[in-house]
Amino acid sequence: FATVIDTTSAPAHVETLADALSDTVGVQVRRFGGLGDFSTVSIRGSAAGQVQVYLDGVPLARAQNEVVNLSDLPLDAIDHVEVYRGTTPLAFAQSGPGGVVNVVTRRPGTEPLTAASATGGSFDTRRADVMRAATHGAWDYLAFGSYLGSKGDFLFTNDLGTTVNTADDRTERRLNNAFNQTGLTTRVGYRPSPALTCGLTSDTFWKDEGVPGAGSVQARDTSLQTLRQLVHLDGRIVPPSGLPITLDANGWALHQQQTFDDPLGELDLVPTETEDRTMAAGGQLLFRGALGTHQAPGLLLAASHERFAEEDL
Repeated sequence: FATVIDTTSAPAHVETLADALSDTVGVQVRRFGGLGDFSTVSIRGSAAGQVQVYLDGVPLARAQNEVVNLSDLPLDAIDHVEVYRGTTPLAFAQSGPGGVVNVVTRRPGTEPLTAASATGGSFDTRRADVMRAATHGAWDYLAFGSYLGSKGDFLFTNDLGTTVNTADDRTERRLNNAFNQTGLTTRVGYRPSPALTCGLTSDTFWKDEGVPGAGSVQARDTSLQTLRQLVHLDGRIVPPSGLPITLDANGWALHQQQTFDDPLGELDLVPTETEDRTMAAGGQLLFRGALGTHQAPGLLLAASHERFAEEDL
C-alpha cells in the first residue's frame, strides 16, 4: 500500500513536509509547536521511531535518535514524497514495522527552467526560493536554494502548570520561538546512453532556532543549531540486449552536527552546552529482473557505517 504526494507547488505557499503528510491516508503527524518546531510522523498507529524516513533513498534516522524531525526537511526542493504503509520495497535496506517515507528531490526537466519566489505571512514569516535547471546533451544540472524563517510569537493560554485550576490561566505571547533555516540542493546528471544513467546530488541544510521550552515556564535564551550535509551518488544500468534486468547502485555520505546551548540552565537546571556530531556512510547494489508476467525477483546487497560523538562544552 503506497501513496505518492506531489509537492512541486510547495514554493508558492508556506508549507512544510508535515503539512504535506498530514492529509495522507493512514499517516498521523504530531507537532510540538508551530511552524518550524519539532514534528514527527507515524503510520497506522505505529510509534514515530518505527517509521523510517529517507531522503533520495538515504536513511535519515541516526544512532543518537531514531526519530526524524520533519521540520528539518525543507519541502521546497522536493519533487514528491512516497509513503509506504506496511510492507516496503526491496530498495529500502533499513525498513521499519510502521513503514517508510521516502522524500525525493527535484530532477532537471527537458526544458531549461529559471524561477524565483518570495512569500510573507503572519508572525513575521518569510520565505524565498531560487531555482535553475537545464539539460545540455548527455548532461543535466539543477540548483535549488531556499530560505524560511519566522518569529513564531503567537498567542497561547498559559495555565501556569495547573491544568485543573483555570482561575490562574492567562494569555501570553510565545517567546524565543524564532527560527531561520536555509537549504541548498544541487544535482549533476549524466546519461550517455539509454542503458546508463548516473547522478551526483548534494543537499545542505542549516537551521538556527530558539528552544522556548514548556508553556508554563518559557525559556528565553536557549537555542539549537543544526547542520546537515548529505552527498549521494546513484546510477542505473539496463543491458542493451533487452534483457529484463536492471542494476541500481548508490553510495552516500552524511555529516550532521547539532549544538544545544542553555546558558542559564532554563531547561537543564544547570548551564549546558553540548555538541553532537554524526558521520555516516553507506552503499547498496540492487539487482531486479522479471520472470514471466507476475514474478519479479530481486537481490539487495547493502552496507553502512555510522559514528556518533558527543562533546560537553
